[in-house]
Amino acid sequence: MPAKAAAAPSQLALFAVDPHPVVLRLRDLDPNVITPLEALRLVDELVRQARETRD
Repeated sequence: MPAKAAAAPSQLALFAVDPHPVVLRLRDLDPNVITPLEALRLVDELVRQARETRD
């Protein structure tokens, strides 16, 4: 009977980086439930937020 392979130990990332707040907002977004106007407002808000964190 063949031996089962041992599970590889999980490894922590050496340089773990938290996702950008804009990315987090986009992950939570459901585009099927917002109106086109809400989408435009959200894009405007996310662009401003991305530019603020870049500067």
